[in-house]
This record gives sequence, structure tokens and C-alpha cells, in this order.
Amino acid sequence: MSIPVVPGGTAGSVGSVGSPQRNVGVAQSPRTLTQPQETKIVQDILDCINEMKSEFEDSKIPIDDDNQQLQRFCAKLEYLFQSNMKEKKNLLGRKKDYWDYFCNCLGKTKGISDGIRFVKSISEYKTSLGKGRAFLRFCLVHNRMADSLQACIINGKTTSEWFYPQSIWLHQDRNSVLISALYDLSGLQFDLASSGYDLDNAWPSFAKKSLGSHHTWNMPSRTSSMSSLISIPGQQDASLHRFNLSTTPVDMDDSSHMSPGSHISEKMHSCVTDNTETHKQELEVLQQQLNEVKDRNQQITKEHQELNQRYDRLVLEQESKQKEWEMKYTQKTEEVNSLQQNAVSVKDQNDAMEDEMSVLREKLTKQEEKNQDLLNKIENLLQEKNDEANSQRSSVDKLQETYELVKSLEAENMTLKYENKELNDKCGKLQSNMEETEQSRISLEDILKNNKKELQEMENNLSKMDIQKQTLESQGQSLNREIASLKEFYETEKGDTQKVKGNLKKRLS
Repeated sequence: MSIPVVPGGTAGSVGSVGSPQRNVGVAQSPRTLTQPQETKIVQDILDCINEMKSEFEDSKIPIDDDNQQLQRFCAKLEYLFQSNMKEKKNLLGRKKDYWDYFCNCLGKTKGISDGIRFVKSISEYKTSLGKGRAFLRFCLVHNRMADSLQACIINGKTTSEWFYPQSIWLHQDRNSVLISALYDLSGLQFDLASSGYDLDNAWPSFAKKSLGSHHTWNMPSRTSSMSSLISIPGQQDASLHRFNLSTTPVDMDDSSHMSPGSHISEKMHSCVTDNTETHKQELEVLQQQLNEVKDRNQQITKEHQELNQRYDRLVLEQESKQKEWEMKYTQKTEEVNSLQQNAVSVKDQNDAMEDEMSVLREKLTKQEEKNQDLLNKIENLLQEKNDEANSQRSSVDKLQETYELVKSLEAENMTLKYENKELNDKCGKLQSNMEETEQSRISLEDILKNNKKELQEMENNLSKMDIQKQTLESQGQSLNREIASLKEFYETEKGDTQKVKGNLKKRLS
């Protein structure tokens, strides 16, 4: 198992290191593609296939990287794969590409998965984009392009997980024409090198014609038998052709005197040596990836421990704050209850004082009426006495009685005035007491409103703290799941590395 990395190049760039770039595709693949654009791209791919078929039938020369129609075909097909593809990332947060889609669909398919294994064995390609391009070139060389894509499309569940519903790969009526055209490529021969190009950054724009090149598309073999060397149809002729080109005339004369068995043994020895070097490189890459996974696992474990400690501290702080808020809430509740009781008591006192003032007002009114009656009687009496004095001045005794009566009435009047003054003073005091009582009642109501607001804020803070606690618990659970998945990934990588080491020891022995 290999860890995919972030692609280093764009989808539509064509070229290689040390070569001029050619614009044979789109500069960068979009996330969505409309149906008219899709139809145009499919038609371009069909035109490229027809052109390559016509050129091969005319010349009978294998198609190589110098062919511009091949360059346009690869760029357009890649553009079609990356369009309407869902964004996926691995455990390390790196973006996946259509290579990972091929691995999911074909990794366990018999007869087709050997291309996946072969591309994984090439340590030259580091990115998912470069490995995907290498796999498409493998399919062209071995005439498996249509079969591989057909096997992927048949796996509808995996395809629907990787592409949006509007993608061409989820609609048989739209992709059947393209698949049928790809089967025409099975009759063509392609001479494409398996390595020597920077596929991580761009498609090749020219064919390398170096002699003695060992960049073949032979898939990794588990044995050193002759049958493993010629297991791929169509590759044997190309391999022999490259082998003949790499030998000089002197070597050919010498080889004519050698027996066929020794010639085959040398080829087998050379192939086994190449496979050994390839497996050593693969083992080094796997060991490096395993070390990276171990370091990442240790880092995540450390971060998980720190998060657990932070979670425990936050839980303790939350519990402490919750207890503090509960105590404050209880205290404020008691204060509110006490204020409510005081307000009720003050209201009762106010009602009692209002009743008492009403009684005093009634008494004062009756006393004023009584005083007015007395004054009226005195005036009437004085008027009568004056009339009698005017008429009977001789009656001294009556005047004396009248004088004493007037004195007694005046004394009674003074007493009534004094009582009236006392009643007025008492009414003024009661009025001031009622005003003070009203102000006290208003201030108590303001305090009660403020306490209610504080209680509401306390309840809101308690609810927020409960939400934070639930969030921290969910984060802890997600961290535990991520660590479990990383441990499982680490065990899988460890088992695969041990298997590769065992197989390499068997081959070397």
C-alpha cells in the first residue's frame, strides 16, 4: 500500500523537463463540466483515435510520444476523468486523483490489477497524477484501455462515490460511444517508455530515442522463469527489437556462436537483476513511507495526549464554573424571594396606611362640619342676643348668662381648633410616609427586575457551557476514531512491508 501525495502538475499541461511545452489540452481541469463541453471533448477524443488508427494503418509504425494526436488524446482523456470528480483526501489531508479511483476499482480485479501493481513498483513517480498518467500509458501499450475503463464503469457503487451524478462515467448512454471507440485502440501498437519522463508535472511531448534503454513495460515478476519474461503479448517483439538495437555488430557476431540456452540465461539473469533492483527501490520507498507513518503516528499520539489533558482541564474548569454559577443562582434566587416578601410586606403596610388615612379624612370632614355648625349656631345666637340687648338692655342676668355661654362656646371652639390642627399635622405626616413608602416600592421593583436579568444571563451561560462540553466530548470521540484508523493503517503498512521483505529474500535466495 502506498500513500498518495499532492499532485505536482496541472491536468492539461503537456511536456517534460528539458522540452518545450505544447498546448494540447486545457490549462487546468475544472470541477464541473457542462454537457455541450463534454460532447465537444468526447468528439475530440474520437477524432484523435481515428487519426491514430489511420496513421498506423498507413505506416505500420508503432505510435510513440512524437505523435501529436497521442498527446491530444491523453490530455483530453485526463481532462474528462478530472471533470465532475468529487474532491477526496487521504488521512494526511492530501488530495486524491483519478489514479486512486483506478486503484479502488481495479486493485482486486484479476487479469487487470497487474497494471496497478506495475505502476506502484515504479518509484520514479511520486504523485497520484503521475501514477495515473503512467497507468494510462501502460493500458495503451498492452491494449487494455477499453477493458480497464469498462471494468471501472461497471463498478457503479465506487464510481458514484468518486464522481458527481452529472459525470459521463455514470451514464451508459453517454459513455458507450467512447468505450466502443477505445476498443479500436486494441488493434494499434504503441512504443511508449515506462520511465524517463517527468509525468508528475506534464505529459511527454517527444519520444526519447536513446539506445540500450532499459525502460520497458515488463510487469514485476514473482519468479525468474522464462514464462514470466514473455507473459505480456505484444511486448516480446518490442523488447527483442530494443535488445537488438542496443547490441553492436561485434556483439551480434559473438552471439551467433553462443548457444540459445546461454543467450536465454543471460536475458533471464539481466531481468532478474533489474527486478531485484526494482524491488530494492520499492522496499526503500516502503520503508521510508513506513517511517513517515510512524513519525506521523507519534505526532498524532502526542497531540491526542495534549488534547486529552486540555479536555480534562476544560472539564474541571467547566465543573468549577458550573458549581460557582449554581451557588450564585441559588443566592440570587434567595435574594429575589426575600425582596418579593419585602415588597409584599411593604404593600400591605401601604394598604393599611391608606385605610388609616381614609378613616382620618372622614373624621376630619365630620369635625369640620361640626365646627361649621357650631359657628353657625354662635352667629345665630349672637345675632339673637344682640337683638335682645338692643331690645332689652335691662336684662343683665340674661346678658351675664349669654356672656358665660359665649365664653364656654369660645373655649369649646378653641379646643376644636386645636384638635383640627393636630389632625392636619397627623395627615401631613401620613402623606409624607405614603410618599416614602411609594419610593421604596419603586426601588424594590427595579431591584427585582435587575435580579431577573442576572438570573437570565446565568441560565444562558449555563446552557453555553453545556454546549461547549458536548462539543469537547464529540472532538474527543473523533480523535479516538482517527487514532484507531491510523493504528489500523500502520498495522497494514507493517504487514505489507514484511511481505515484500519476505518475497525479496526468497527471490535473492
